[in-house]
Amino acid sequence: MLVGLLLNGPVNIRQRIGDLDRKQRLVPGEFWLVPPGAMFSMSVEEEIETLHIYIREDALDAVASDLGERQGELRLVPSFSAVDPVIEQLGRAAYEAIFDRSEGAALYVDHLARALAAHLLRNYSNRTSTTSMLQAPQIGLNQMQFRRVTSLIEENLAQHLTLADLAKEAGLSSGHFVRLFKISAGMTPYQYIVWRRIERAKRLLAETNISITRVAIICGFADQEHLTRAFTKRVRITPAVFRKHSPNLAVSPETRRLLHDVDRVAEEMWA
Repeated sequence: MLVGLLLNGPVNIRQRIGDLDRKQRLVPGEFWLVPPGAMFSMSVEEEIETLHIYIREDALDAVASDLGERQGELRLVPSFSAVDPVIEQLGRAAYEAIFDRSEGAALYVDHLARALAAHLLRNYSNRTSTTSMLQAPQIGLNQMQFRRVTSLIEENLAQHLTLADLAKEAGLSSGHFVRLFKISAGMTPYQYIVWRRIERAKRLLAETNISITRVAIICGFADQEHLTRAFTKRVRITPAVFRKHSPNLAVSPETRRLLHDVDRVAEEMWA
């Protein structure tokens, strides 16, 4: 049995499970399920990062027995794509455990595999009426909703935006908005905001001589230390090192407008 979890994206993927074939666009966190004995192939036209988890058929049978099922009666069914927070969390935990060389790590991975097998058998088997081999692709925000939300984020990167603010802009409940946004953007609203703040910081560091402390404030970080932690985690170098190795770029019109707006807001605040 194979569970594939997409770690980057969004990406276009063509998959074949048994006699079924589908081409679709997947986002990070989506998974596909190939039951034991089914033929599987996949082709992509871009870079892709995935996690493949293999569980032996005898291990599945053992978990099914623990669930009170007779051997062979509970069978997994194929799924081309689905979003399941439990599977994503278990998959990412297993991925991190691969690099753990501490005592007990192997036992931890075994527990994760059994938990994953149990969840799949309970939710993606021939006993689950909501599971379909031709499961409909996930649909995210429409273009207007996505444009309104991302524009609101860009215009308020230096401010504190709440989930309720973003959901209201899309005309959705908070829970529904988070699910649809992740499908559209390939990341959660929080991850998207941090990404956009980091990208703005990179531009300011490369194009201006503004102090890193002020860059942090302009980009919505609490202080320079907050920026440095987030920046280093995602870019793998500190803001200071990034600036040092950046080419001397001319200030773009977009950056000029940004700085003008920041100065104008500052003047209004202190007037």
